[in-house]
Amino acid sequence: HRASMQDSLLHQLAEYGAVLASVRGGNYEAYTQGNSDPAFPGGSDTGLGWSYLRYPHLAATAWTGLMLLEANPFAPPSNGPPTTTVDPSCPATP
Repeated sequence: HRASMQDSLLHQLAEYGAVLASVRGGNYEAYTQGNSDPAFPGGSDTGLGWSYLRYPHLAATAWTGLMLLEANPFAPPSNGPPTTTVDPSCPATP
């Protein structure tokens, strides 16, 4: 499944220059009608009172870039957590 997801995201990058917030078409007016069955339902409902529409999305594009780089910003550092030394000449802060 990973390869097909990558292919889909690469297609969006090639076609639009960004990854879209939703692949479901429509507009805000279609979203406010509340019918998710038509061909263009008004994007993807978040369940929070708004919809992600079929527009370029900065966060989705950034996460796609990280995926393509095989980078995980939440992974622990490969050489362990950084260590620090305390300079004894620095006063302690409360």
